Amino acid sequence: AGRAGRVNEGNAYHLISRRLGLPARDPPQVASQPLDQCLLSLRAAGPAAKVLLDFPTPPSRENIASALLLLLRRGLLAAATPTKSASAAEIIDALDAAPLTRLGQLAAALPTDLRLSQ
Repeated sequence: AGRAGRVNEGNAYHLISRRLGLPARDPPQVASQPLDQCLLSLRAAGPAAKVLLDFPTPPSRENIASALLLLLRRGLLAAATPTKSASAAEIIDALDAAPLTRLGQLAAALPTDLRLSQ
């Protein structure tokens, strides 16, 4: 069990049996959640992919590239569409520095899901 500020010996009471076979740790949310909203919020402050790639468990480059392409298709990034043969790294390099459109700035400012902000 964790420390949680304890300074003396004590007991730890586990509410779930280990026999249930639950995973030791849940996968990080950044690996299982859509990245479009996260990227838009980070992108409003500057280049976002570099921040995501510095996470202890970063999302794949393919997921980052697909989220950036989604932002571009929704008209939230002002950039030319990369070619279909572009690799994930090329897409990230091309779109991560792209400025937000006015719609992108408004969507980033709203505290709602990206699908609802448009």
